Amino acid sequence: MNPTITLKDPRGNSVTSGKIYLSRGAIYEINHPPPGTWKLTVSRAGKHSYQVKGSSKTNIDFEHFFVMIPSRGRTKRPIPISHPLLGKQALAIITVAGAKMINSKTLKLDLISKDGRLLRTTNISPRGTSGAHFSASFTPPPAPFSLKLRGKTKKGYSFQRNSRNLVHPSHALIRVLYARNEFTVPKGGKGFVVFVVYNTGNTERFDIKVKDRLKYVARLRRTSITVRKGRKSFFSVSFKAPYSAARGSSNEVLATVTGQTSKKTVGHVVRLMVV
Repeated sequence: MNPTITLKDPRGNSVTSGKIYLSRGAIYEINHPPPGTWKLTVSRAGKHSYQVKGSSKTNIDFEHFFVMIPSRGRTKRPIPISHPLLGKQALAIITVAGAKMINSKTLKLDLISKDGRLLRTTNISPRGTSGAHFSASFTPPPAPFSLKLRGKTKKGYSFQRNSRNLVHPSHALIRVLYARNEFTVPKGGKGFVVFVVYNTGNTERFDIKVKDRLKYVARLRRTSITVRKGRKSFFSVSFKAPYSAARGSSNEVLATVTGQTSKKTVGHVVRLMVV
């Protein structure tokens, strides 16, 4: 028996225009949908799923990345990182597309578990003067999570947007500290990259692996390092490009560290250009 599918708009009217019937479902194509709460009813279908997609020339959306603020040194410039560190306050930088249409005072950021549960809610603060950049600080949960941005438009309509990828917080983090000649390797010459590993968990020894697409790794000076709790440690990698290498070619390098006790692996991708 085919399922019965009905869709009602915010006024309670059944939507029939733009409905495409399928053998075991339906597709609704709706132009200029009025704002408000829509109701989808599916009967005689058993287990089922649905998906909603929308497009607009002025659609509201957001992107985010995480940063850390150096605790030492003269500069306090934020450093982009791949994921938040467990046991440390996470600082997320959020860029909102369509920010001119939203009431920024109503913005909230939800942390959502992998199975859709609300973990916590945090406030969002404006960052800079553009009106499109915001920041949020929170204690990261120990399990993967996604971000949900919600609030109201200037016309008073509620909206919510979900991040595209899961965030995987960890006690360990690896990033580039320094790259010789601004991430380039001379044709027939050598390049040099220094990585730094942070650890907020128990003191642990980490195994190091470095793989690159063009096989230019010349020397990995250490194959493992010990990083004490709350500290950081360093290792370096040398690269050599052959004379036959094409100038302008890009070499993708993946550096990973794996805890010998925790068995947790974190990685960082860096791109080196042949010049």
